[in-house]
Amino acid sequence: MPEIDAPHNAFGGGLWLADPDGHPVNVCEEGARPPRTSGLFTVNTPGHYARSGRGCPPRHGVRPVRLGHVLLHTPDLERMVGFYTGILGLRLTDRVPGIIAFMHLPRGGDHHVVALLHDARPGFHHASFEVESPDEIGMGAQAVIGAGYRDGWGFGRHVLGSNFFHYVRDPWMSMAEYFCDIDQIPSDGSWRPGDHPPEDALYRWGPPVPEDFGRNYEA
Repeated sequence: MPEIDAPHNAFGGGLWLADPDGHPVNVCEEGARPPRTSGLFTVNTPGHYARSGRGCPPRHGVRPVRLGHVLLHTPDLERMVGFYTGILGLRLTDRVPGIIAFMHLPRGGDHHVVALLHDARPGFHHASFEVESPDEIGMGAQAVIGAGYRDGWGFGRHVLGSNFFHYVRDPWMSMAEYFCDIDQIPSDGSWRPGDHPPEDALYRWGPPVPEDFGRNYEA
């Protein structure tokens, strides 16, 4: 796989490659994150005095913890899965055959860092940013919509990955997702990928899926 020049607006170093659909991919060293615990937020249960009374956190600006994953459109799911697993070393987590595939890092961690959605042509669907709680998902999405950007879809919870989500449209009609509480893959290599039915590709609960949610708006 030949190396390519970094995009003109790229920052940082590392190695730049193009995947089979032409998406530029940056491979660089990153410090290890601490292992996940049961979650970043605390459930307001009886006797939990830190959240007794009003319980709801004060309004505040939401700053994502990190970029969690991206979802790309592709006309060739198997070829793209082969690149990201065979060349970059990711591992298949779950898939809905012919529709979508999710991949995780070789040492475990988030249920997926790259996902691929079948479409007639390549494109960028969304980038997903982790925040610290379901409250921050709601407050972040509310702030973006209040600033005049289009709602995308949410609030809800996915099946594959189990994360809470809310999507908002960016100016290019792709999406940004706020998420928290995603499933964690063990680091011992014991995870085995599964094939799932189409109804599991989207959500366990949430508002109706917008007609254009999965649409590829790239020319």
